[in-house]
Amino acid sequence: MITKDKFIQATGADPKATEEHWPSLLVAMQRYRIDTTQRQAAFLANCAHETGGLRKLTENLNYSAKGLLSTWPSRFTQETALQYERKPELIANLVYGHRMGNEEDGDGWKFRGRGLFHITGRMAYRLASSIQRYDFIEDPDAIAKPPYAAYTAGYYWHLNRLNDLADKGKIRAIRVAINGGLNGFDEVLKFYNKLAVL
Repeated sequence: MITKDKFIQATGADPKATEEHWPSLLVAMQRYRIDTTQRQAAFLANCAHETGGLRKLTENLNYSAKGLLSTWPSRFTQETALQYERKPELIANLVYGHRMGNEEDGDGWKFRGRGLFHITGRMAYRLASSIQRYDFIEDPDAIAKPPYAAYTAGYYWHLNRLNDLADKGKIRAIRVAINGGLNGFDEVLKFYNKLAVL
């Protein structure tokens, strides 16, 4: 079992935020059988990376033009990137609007990434609502707070059968399942290697 202190030491997570989220992380890990050192190391390494050490549980999308072009090269030109830079709400509505179950104007911002795995899109919020028996469509900010930040991450882990990948040490494949690519893989691997040491 990875301890709270080891998590803080290995990832540089915020101690106060860790104290706040640790009880629900323990429940989520028990509920979804994230119950070996290898599984916990992979899960917690991704939680730490996605949230900047539990400091950012809501995606802020405050991108520069350069950041927009490198993150979403198919959605921005040099000209549109300059128009959208440092306008998080407009960015969210452009990049997430009318996909991932987002139906209404403003859904991209309303259902931007939140929680330990940055759950994104109306469809994911609706699924989380049915699983957690809480209305995240009406109260989307709840996903960024205990206990739901951990519970939704745990369910996402379970839904995507990431314990199976963790058991085989497939950290790269886990990263793709969580991020959609390898963004942040080097940091996740560094955290994983520190957490997995007994």
